Amino acid sequence: MALIAFAVLAAAAGQTSSLGQSTPKAAGVIAAQAQTLMNEPARQYRCTDINGDGYTTLADFAFMGMHYNSCVGDERYDERADYDSDNCVNSIDFAIMTFYYGAANEDNYYCTH
Repeated sequence: MALIAFAVLAAAAGQTSSLGQSTPKAAGVIAAQAQTLMNEPARQYRCTDINGDGYTTLADFAFMGMHYNSCVGDERYDERADYDSDNCVNSIDFAIMTFYYGAANEDNYYCTH
């Protein structure tokens, strides 16, 4: 599922080959962002379980997709999808969600409820 998520973000960022496949560069960028973010243990994030079922699932990705590439002031912006609270729903938020995909809320030590 994480590979699908990378492909979706890569396509959104215009990082695709002529065959429509995500490029290794795009996947590498997302992986690097996720690793950098997760190496900041003192930092707090919003929980990635948006629908409250106790896990970060495809339903949560779908919600984020509706608000992706929006910022405060945009009609589509929703702070529940802005996990790092930088006032934009972007690739950083996507990297956080991808990192926690499939995880239970109790496994996400750094999220704020």
